[in-house]
Amino acid sequence: MTGVHGIPPKEGIQLYTARIDPHLTFGCEIAIDVDEALVSKLEAVQHSFLRRLLGLNSHSMLVILFTETGLVLIRYRRLQLALSYLKYAASCSKDHLAFAAFSHCCSLHRKGASSLIGDIIFALARLPIPVNCTLADCSVPERIDDMSAKVLQSWESSAMMFIQGSVRCHLLRNRIRVDPKGLVSPKALITFRNYLTLIPTPKHRRAFVRFITSGHRLGVELLRHTDRRYRPPVPREWRKCRFGCEEIKDEFHATLRCQAHPPLRIQRSLFLRHILSLVPDHKVWETRTDHDDFLRLVLFDERIITLVAKFIYEVESIFDSHRVWVPPPRLYIQIHSSSNTGM
Repeated sequence: MTGVHGIPPKEGIQLYTARIDPHLTFGCEIAIDVDEALVSKLEAVQHSFLRRLLGLNSHSMLVILFTETGLVLIRYRRLQLALSYLKYAASCSKDHLAFAAFSHCCSLHRKGASSLIGDIIFALARLPIPVNCTLADCSVPERIDDMSAKVLQSWESSAMMFIQGSVRCHLLRNRIRVDPKGLVSPKALITFRNYLTLIPTPKHRRAFVRFITSGHRLGVELLRHTDRRYRPPVPREWRKCRFGCEEIKDEFHATLRCQAHPPLRIQRSLFLRHILSLVPDHKVWETRTDHDDFLRLVLFDERIITLVAKFIYEVESIFDSHRVWVPPPRLYIQIHSSSNTGM
């Protein structure tokens, strides 16, 4: 997969669907994923491809690989295909071999023996949001359709719970799309994102994806991942700006508020000069460009998204040219110890 990094995302998804997905789903109709270790190996291939395609590192969140591309996690896709085949077998005429095999599986399940239907029921019940079913559900084609829909609902609900519950997904929650005509609409939870094709420059697109998915190299994320042997975890309030500011070095501070580095201020001024006239109610926002809501407003506006992505790339480059500030452990360990003692 060494060449995936340079493929445009839309073509990369087509490549995945045509050349990788068939291998990951091969045999799923009769080989149900009852062994977590084995299905995890298939998921690892899917994760690796999508991370390379989007330009994300090995620490990136997994759910955003699917919310941004519209693909389905492989364990859910394999279950949907298995249910599709089960429906086909249950619908065949009684003299068909597939129906004979289906009837035999039903008989085995009634006797408490291992069977395809038993494995499907087990796999559905083991999903993060379980889908409960019985032998009767697996015997009626219409009920099998309902189960397949519930599998998709389970996947979407799991993704929604993660997005809503993770501090790293704060830019993805309740995002609003502004199309090239200025029309506003809510964003679908799981879909192929327009920005993946609207941002033509690969390095700008990768920087944008890293930024909105908390896969960037700002201090708030870099110091989240610690060397367990030599450095204890750095509390969020100590992940401060590498240019000497007292604020936490997060996405809002880096792009909107940091005043400690002249080249950064220049880039921000140029960016605001280009986009402010295109922002809805720009007169209202002219004096509020350092507010968090301003970044959320412009981030997914498709009329200016290429400028936003270019600015994010330039901000990232500026910060990458300076080492992140790592506070000495004695500072925050001593303070946390004092706080705990006081309690």
